[in-house]
Amino acid sequence: VARKGACMEIIRNKEIMGQATILQLQQNKRDTDEVSQGNECGMFADAAVAIQENDVCQIYSEEKIKQTL
Repeated sequence: VARKGACMEIIRNKEIMGQATILQLQQNKRDTDEVSQGNECGMFADAAVAIQENDVCQIYSEEKIKQTL
């Protein structure tokens, strides 16, 4: 599942080229907050490297958990 605000790694030739955050998602030319696996979408991300054809975008989310004693 791709979600707005999720983190993404850009992988090219089995090497991590950079990281980004998904700022905007579109499905069927409409803005959306989430796109499920297997569906096409367009995305705008704040990547430091340009995404090229055949790159793999691995999307993940980070969770911060406060430790309790």
